[in-house]
Amino acid sequence: MDESYEDLRALRAAEWARAQAAVVAEQEASRTRLLTMPDVRDAPDATRDWYHADVVCPCGRATFHVQRWVTVNGVRHRAELRCLACARIGTWDWATRNWCG
Repeated sequence: MDESYEDLRALRAAEWARAQAAVVAEQEASRTRLLTMPDVRDAPDATRDWYHADVVCPCGRATFHVQRWVTVNGVRHRAELRCLACARIGTWDWATRNWCG
């Protein structure tokens, strides 16, 4: 059966639309899964100053700017923090509740 150019074009357009819908669904599923992970869900807002009662800089202040928020093997949360009082940068380990290094 010979199909016209317009028929083939419509067929390819429908295939493309189905493929794009599958990609969008996959990306949305991935996004939803990521948003439920503790390291993403509990990460502080990087655009705002951050405070936690258990995290205190050696200078005595507890207000920081979060530069990095990471996990090690998906379990041990760590945060690279810059103290807003003394500008010291350190890595806080949530598992040991202490500064690294």
